[in-house]
Amino acid sequence: GGATIQDAALRGADLRYRAVMMTAWSFIIGVLPLVFAHGAGAGAMRGIGICTCSGMLAATVFGIVFVPALYAFFERMARRRPRLLAEHPAAGTPGKARQN
Repeated sequence: GGATIQDAALRGADLRYRAVMMTAWSFIIGVLPLVFAHGAGAGAMRGIGICTCSGMLAATVFGIVFVPALYAFFERMARRRPRLLAEHPAAGTPGKARQN
């Protein structure tokens, strides 16, 4: 309560940074044997390993950088237009929806 939107987004990112990074790096390190595979079926294993590894790297960057920024953006939009949220039937607030 009482924190600005930017402060809340930065605090949330700071709180989850360690958990996200530990999970991401352990997964990426676990996939490295597929990336450096050799022998029978190595081509398929390398393809799967490279796709999985690069996807996890992209998801980690997205989770660390863009999720807090998107939170702040959508929270600002919601605070600027509280009337739209109250009128929307899926918002979970009782009230009449507009009828055509």
